[in-house]
Amino acid sequence: MRDVIRAWIPIDTNVNAPNYQIPNFENQKDLFVAMLAPSENEPPSPPSNPHSYNEPKDEKDKKIDELTLDWIDTMSYSHNVSSNSKESHLGELTLTKFVCDRSPSLNYMALRREIIPHIIHRCIGKMKDNVLPIIEYELHYCTLRNVSISGGVGGKPVETLSIACKIMIIKNIKINVESGELLCYQVCNWDTLKETGSKTIRPSINGTSTKSSLLDLAKKRLMVDFDSHDPSMIKLLKDLGIVSEYNLPHSDNSNVDETEFHRVMINKEPPLFQVLDLPPTRTLTVEKVKKSISDKLNIPLDTIKHLFNHSNGILIDSPKILKISTSYMVQLTDGKFYGH
Repeated sequence: MRDVIRAWIPIDTNVNAPNYQIPNFENQKDLFVAMLAPSENEPPSPPSNPHSYNEPKDEKDKKIDELTLDWIDTMSYSHNVSSNSKESHLGELTLTKFVCDRSPSLNYMALRREIIPHIIHRCIGKMKDNVLPIIEYELHYCTLRNVSISGGVGGKPVETLSIACKIMIIKNIKINVESGELLCYQVCNWDTLKETGSKTIRPSINGTSTKSSLLDLAKKRLMVDFDSHDPSMIKLLKDLGIVSEYNLPHSDNSNVDETEFHRVMINKEPPLFQVLDLPPTRTLTVEKVKKSISDKLNIPLDTIKHLFNHSNGILIDSPKILKISTSYMVQLTDGKFYGH
């Protein structure tokens, strides 16, 4: 079985279709097990050559191809994060690939500054003893910042993509495809708009006083926000002892004003808003917000396709998301955003 590096970019794909599902590991875990589990009649894999980049495909390689059908083959990738005393920086994910039939669309998407709802970049390593290692980058609200090409006589043109995103989820996974057991599932995510994120807990053999609690959290694979101001989370972090007192956030007991005004963006640069006349948040619906925006901006209601939370870029498609939203961006039926 060969190493595989591939990216899923939904080009000309209706991601709002009822049968569409984002092809991240969590949604494809059962497929990995079903397709790669060993069978009695499976022919043995040819011996691998660590010095060869053109190993013949075995049956598992063909199944991986089937699982990542229409994905883009990638030769290499790079990514970085950094921080200083004032801010953190989530770097662009850079992919290097051969020019392919997707290249014209990728150039167009970059020039149009198109918002791509999500991109999946997956690195699948060689399987050993039925254990498959995977590194996955799951990006949300992405833009292609740069598409560059280099070529010459006698060689295939090479293309480099630079992808920026609002939310990035980085995963390190090891799965036993025979039993379906996750031997390793370490994840972190970062939201650039909120300037915060969370991560799974890695069990440690050190710190015996908290070992049991840490193991419980690790087994549950819960995402923990080390910057949370929730008093119960601060207490948990303090009790576990995995965050120093200096880095512990202070609990915020201030009351949120339930009458906080709602607003809609009417201009991107400079950012300008109109205040909406809306009832208390607990009685709101998406349709009520759309109607208020239609009245305020004097645009037909049926031209409003989607509402997005301006603070984090999330599509408002459920009461849960609406509940935390007070600032809106309007996507019209022609795909453009009002005021952009």
